[in-house]
Order: sequence, then structure tokens, then C-alpha cells
Amino acid sequence: FSINRRVRLLYGIEYGIRLESELGKGTCVVLRIPKLEHLEETVSMILERDEKVAGGNYDEEAVIIDDEYFFRQALIKYIGNFKDEFTVVGDAGNGKLGIALIEQYRPEIILIDISMPQMTGFDVISHIQERKILTHFIIISGYDKFEYAQKAIQMGVQDFLLKPVTVESLYKSLKQTSERIDREVKKEQNLEVLIGSNEAIKII
Repeated sequence: FSINRRVRLLYGIEYGIRLESELGKGTCVVLRIPKLEHLEETVSMILERDEKVAGGNYDEEAVIIDDEYFFRQALIKYIGNFKDEFTVVGDAGNGKLGIALIEQYRPEIILIDISMPQMTGFDVISHIQERKILTHFIIISGYDKFEYAQKAIQMGVQDFLLKPVTVESLYKSLKQTSERIDREVKKEQNLEVLIGSNEAIKII
């Protein structure tokens, strides 16, 4: 991962590097990082992920949020078929527990139902987006409603799958999400190369 990606993944999309340009004044680089009391934790988590990447053992992490226990177990079993690419780091039976898992693990992918007790899937997505946590949502719902799909698109959800899901459709959705993540990583790496090589950019 790029430095920018690491910081954003661990602490939210409001952190990291961005370019700001103003006509007649040029371009500057803005780097926003977490408070110093979180620095040791940040470095530890970054080093742990880097060690996995360097060893070729890193796969994208996922959290499953669904109030149907046996469906969650089925998804975990399905994803176990793709263990070289994806790992389920936790599952939850309601939105509140799901949010706690997301904040703990900061997974790249979240598989989530819509209709759940306490909080709907849309409530969870809205909460995570407000917290600016960098992740990607795949909705898995038993309701084929146009308004659900429409709202999912408006909220930037990666994919919308209908229950029951097949191993093939699940893998296709995960793979497409993974490819999107790869494109985002490449874009951020290119930004860091630009910043490192362009003498016209002044870091302040």
C-alpha cells in the first residue's frame, strides 16, 4: 500500500495527502495525519499490514453484517473458498455490532443486509460514511425493490446482490470490488510519485 492509502484506511478518508491548486498561486500538498497520541497505534498497524504484503500473505479483509446467523455462516464458508484473496475478519448480527467491528478492523469490504433490527443496512452505511472510514459496501438483500437499489447507487454502494447468492455471483462481486480497490491504490501511488518527483510542488 502507498503511505496515503495506509493512513486513509486506518483513520479515515479525511486524512492523507491531497493536492490543492489555486489560479495564480500554484499547487501545494496538504498532508493531514492523526493526533500524536494515536501515532504509535498507527505505526504498529501499518507495519503489521506491510509485513503481510511483503510476505505475499495479504488478502483483502471483509466484515459480514446480517441478522440471519446461518446465512452469515454460509457466506463465511463461501468466502473460505477464496482464502488466497479474501478473509472474513468478523461477522455481526445487527448494525451496532457491525459498526464496532468496522471501527476495530477497518476492512476493505463490508457485506451487509438492509433489513436488520436496531439499525438498517442503510443506517450503517450512512454512519460509516459520516465517520469517513475508507471501505467498500456490497449489499446482500432478500428484497428486490427498485427503491433499495436506487438508494444503494446514490450512497455509492459497490454492488447489490439478491438472496440467495451463489458462490459464483459472490466471487464476481468481491473480485470487482477488489479491482476497484487496486485502481484506487494505483491512483494514490501515482500521486505520491508526482509529489516526490515534481520540484514545482512546494510542501508546506
